[in-house]
Amino acid sequence: MSAVGSEATLIVLFDFRDPHSYLALGPTFDLIERTGVHNHWYPFLGSPLKQPEEPAADADRGTWHRWHRASYLARDLARYARARALPARHFTDSGLYRQDDGELAAMGFNWAFGEGTGVVRRYLESVFEGYWDGDLILDRLADIERVLRLAGADADGFETYAGEEGVHELSAQREAAVAAGGFSPCTCLLDGEAFVGRQHLPYVEARLSRMASSS
Repeated sequence: MSAVGSEATLIVLFDFRDPHSYLALGPTFDLIERTGVHNHWYPFLGSPLKQPEEPAADADRGTWHRWHRASYLARDLARYARARALPARHFTDSGLYRQDDGELAAMGFNWAFGEGTGVVRRYLESVFEGYWDGDLILDRLADIERVLRLAGADADGFETYAGEEGVHELSAQREAAVAAGGFSPCTCLLDGEAFVGRQHLPYVEARLSRMASSS
């Protein structure tokens, strides 16, 4: 997906299983609309969160620290979702710790990519919301085909694509993203640098503005 604007290109790495990617989705679209920057989105599968176990009373300080840090992260994610009225009930019902593979949904994004910007955005929004607030299973073919059709894509042939070609394409994208400096989802790659996390979006926008004014 791309937009006409400055000559810079913003690469966005995301993972449907990553709650930070979901929180960053709307603000990233807003940034792109304000700046008109050329942009490319690539699925980049990271490691899903692991559910912490409350330590025993005699656990060492490091164990308790990790547990408190994980508990804080869960509360923080829920707080930001509420602040933005973002439908994300699975932020608070242990859904943060599901261990879906995620590849099939990522390949669905690549399949939708050729259908146009509107289809791609609808697919992104529908999968993120369906996974974090509904019953969508990222690894279930019927779920991904249904979202593709609802987004406006032709899903005929997707199953065959996901069996081989889609796997190779996903692997090639990951290699290219790593070569460009990417190492985690919820990352913006711009001008040879990686900015991990939605907290960097204001700086990315300012950087784009400087790049546009100096060109």
